Amino acid sequence: MADCKVKVLDHGVLECDQELITPLQSLATAENKQTTSKWIRVPTFSLIIEHPEIVVGVDNGNHPEAMRGYWPEHLRSIFPWVHSEADEYANRLEQAGYAPTDLDLMVQSHLHLDHAGCLYLFEDTGVPVLVHEAEMREALYAAYALPVEKRGGYHRPDFCRDVNYRPTRKDRFELAEDLWVFNFPGHTPGVLGVLFRAAGRWYLYPNDGVWTRANYEQGLLPSILWSSRHYWDTTLPLVREIVEEYEATLVFSHDLEDFGKLKGYEDFEVVGG
Repeated sequence: MADCKVKVLDHGVLECDQELITPLQSLATAENKQTTSKWIRVPTFSLIIEHPEIVVGVDNGNHPEAMRGYWPEHLRSIFPWVHSEADEYANRLEQAGYAPTDLDLMVQSHLHLDHAGCLYLFEDTGVPVLVHEAEMREALYAAYALPVEKRGGYHRPDFCRDVNYRPTRKDRFELAEDLWVFNFPGHTPGVLGVLFRAAGRWYLYPNDGVWTRANYEQGLLPSILWSSRHYWDTTLPLVREIVEEYEATLVFSHDLEDFGKLKGYEDFEVVGG
């Protein structure tokens, strides 16, 4: 069996209305007709998985100019990124002891702007960027066939880059011993998550396939999907099946409370947290 060491690169937080993440939390009633939404913070981070055979990056955070006009105005308002310069991907990567060319592979979970914002760092490096073919189709359609305000989390300048894309059609495959990639299409059609071992335990990171523990445990459908309800209804049982089969610990992409637990996991290092 092959155990990994994991570096979690902390990129600050996104702020948003709680209803976008875990809906139906502030419903009006006959007794309380005027309700107030809750403004919350959710973590944004990327991973470096140090496997004995391969060093794998998972995502690359937000573009450093995101809040200075790079992101569309409506997204800066709906999902503002709160961070310091140290939180930016290039700086966290360096702090972790890496340059982009030190990675053997970038697993691009999906092409939303909070996960693919620094793909430009991998231009002309030759580093393979693994992305699901369904995600490429969805992102390119949004980028070129829809107006900016209808593109959701897809931002054309992020992913229309001269990087070494390696599209896959597979929905489950082993990258290296005990390091697996799965397609979890409950958020966008091509979300890729990873299953790996660290210090003798299995961990499953479904990425945005399942945002938070509340989404997972209560089956709460996120308010915004770029795939269909059908895909959510297949993703959640698949995640539960893998957790049961491997007795895996779940890592959630946008759960602030659970993010705080990562420091306590053996052979995990939170860089900047």
